[in-house]
Parts: sequence; C-alpha cells; structure tokens
Amino acid sequence: MRLLLVDDEVRVLQGISRSLFSIGVTWDVAFATSGEQALEELKRTPADAVIADLRMPSMDGRALLREVHARWPRTFRILLCGRDDRCGSSPLDGVHQFLVKPCDGIAIINAIERLHSLQSLLEAPVLGEIVARGGLPQAPSVYGELVRCMADPAMGESAGAILNRHPALLADVAESPLFLRGAVGEAGDAVTRIGFERLLLAVLALEVFAEEHPSGAAAQLSRRALMCALLGERVATGRSFRRDGSLAALLCDVGLLIPDIEANCRRADARGEGTFTPTDAGAYLLDAWGFPTPVVEAVAFHREPWRVHPREFGAVSVAYVASCFARNIEPSNEYLRRCGVLAELAAWKRFADELKVQSGRWHRPTRHRDVLAFLKVCRTGSV
Repeated sequence: MRLLLVDDEVRVLQGISRSLFSIGVTWDVAFATSGEQALEELKRTPADAVIADLRMPSMDGRALLREVHARWPRTFRILLCGRDDRCGSSPLDGVHQFLVKPCDGIAIINAIERLHSLQSLLEAPVLGEIVARGGLPQAPSVYGELVRCMADPAMGESAGAILNRHPALLADVAESPLFLRGAVGEAGDAVTRIGFERLLLAVLALEVFAEEHPSGAAAQLSRRALMCALLGERVATGRSFRRDGSLAALLCDVGLLIPDIEANCRRADARGEGTFTPTDAGAYLLDAWGFPTPVVEAVAFHREPWRVHPREFGAVSVAYVASCFARNIEPSNEYLRRCGVLAELAAWKRFADELKVQSGRWHRPTRHRDVLAFLKVCRTGSV
C-alpha cells in the first residue's frame, strides 16, 4: 500500500506519519505540501490512496482530489476537514471519504479498509453479471442535474430552470395544495417553499420509484422508501451526515428495482458463483449511477453496519435504524449502545410508530400520492 499525504502544514504531515508508525503500519508513505507537488509526485509514482487537507492555498484538497479522480480513478481519495468545514459529499467531488481533523493513524487505516471492502464488493465480477442479467434501471436524470447545479451553480441553469424544463415532474411536486398552499406556476416557487435539499430528496423519490415494478410491488417499495427517508431524517437530525443518511435510507431497497434480481441472486448461489443479495445489487446500481461513496457504502452495509465500524454512528447507522423500523425489526441495542446513541432510541421509536399510522393513509389514486404525502410531512417536520 502506497499512501500520499498532502497538507501545506508540515507539522500535520509529521503528526500523521508518527501516528501511523506508532501502530506498526509498514506502508510506503509519501508527502506533499501542495496540490501541485502532489500531482507531480503521483506522475512519478502513483499511490493507492491520497489523503489531502481541504484548506490549502492555490489548489485546495477538493480540487486536488477531483484531479486525482480524473487521472487515477482507482486511487482511494480521502479529504481532511476541520470541524467547522462544510464537507458534504457530492458526485462531483471526486472524494471517497471525509475525515475530521485532528486525524490519527487508526482513523486513516479504518477509512482505507472500509474503502477496500466496498471496492471488493462492487468489483466482484459475479455481482456485475447478476445485475446485468436483469438490466440496469435508468439513472434519475433530473436529480442528477439538480445535484450538479447545487455543487456548482456556475455550471449553467438554476434549479428552477431545470425543473421548469420538466413540467410533468414539477406538476407532481406541486399536486398537493396542503403542502404548497396553492398552485405553483414556477419551479423557483417550489424551491423556496420546500427547501432545496428536501426538494432533491422528493425528486429522487419521484424519479426512482415512480415506474411500476415488474412484480407489481411499486406501491409497497415506494411507501417503504419514503418511510425510511423520513425516519432517516429524524435519526440523523443535527448530524453532519444527515444528507447522506437520508439518501441511503431512501435507497435501501433500490436493488429490488432491478428485474429478477432476487431470482438471479439465488441462481448464482445455487451454481456456486457467489452469495450476493439485492442489497449488494442496490449498492452496485448506485455506484453505476454515480452516487457518492458514503451513500453507496451505507446502502451496501445497512443490514450490518458494525461491519463498517463497530462503534461509530454514521450514514450507514442511520440507514440501518430507518430500515429496521420500516421492516418492523428491533435495532440492536448493543450496537446503538456502543455508538453512544441508545438514549435516543425511545424517541425514534415514537416517531416511527406515528409515521406508520400516517403511512396507512398514503393511498395511490395517482402514482405519486405517497410521495406527496411524504413532502407534506417533510414540510411540517412531524406526522
């Protein structure tokens, strides 16, 4: 394993190096004090992982990792952020993982091991073949446009202009007068009333779960996904990974949208090709669609979040708790205790129970009625 550490403060590089050495790491560790120097170093000798500080002069860490992504796409890319930095994930970042400074060697090892575990799953040839047998559903295109707009407003159209080019989708969002308190003529009005991040979540739900599932389970999948998203928002309230946790919770069952996925997984297992699940296929699908690594990881391991980290509460934990409640399964008290959040479980349960009562009134006289009910709950912040 060759690791490249990039920070304009030499003492930070020295501190990380000492921390790695103290726990017996024998990796080949190189250093660079600027983004430009890091790129020159990588030209000479590519690295398996690059860890860069966000705040550097000339070329910051995010810009450096985007460049690394473009030139060396298989290199793991980790961004170091301060506690007050906004380091939310985006498909345009080129970042696999975020670590908060001060960062020690153990945190770095855990991050790289997590990335390696996810990479091993996603690059398993058999999983790709299983998914290909069913065919990949179409990526949510409008959601992708909105994400790019949010990541870089200078790229082109505003969010309102994007939605106005998709009047049918905008009409679905605007269908509920209880939610928007009247008709919506322009998308900008919807953005103002809903809030951009919740609008993103709603558009994603509308695009991904609108089509009828081959098994006829579209209504059930849609309702459970929306319940998970709301539960995810509540569980992740006040936490830096709220967006990733909510997205992962919404998309926990996305693998079930792949035609014949459960049967194809069973056949592969029976033939001795490997044991995979629709959850694994869902992570593969999200990676193919270009979703951020933290969301893909959270979907991949949400049934067993302790495989990611036995004591750290993150996006995968949010997806786990939300999915458990949506499937009427009790989350592991021991796992939540180790994560330090067991005291919050009772409040989460109360919200889940209230939400289940509300979801019983989510009928489908139109194909998006349950999504619109979800939007109403998002707006009020309660059920």
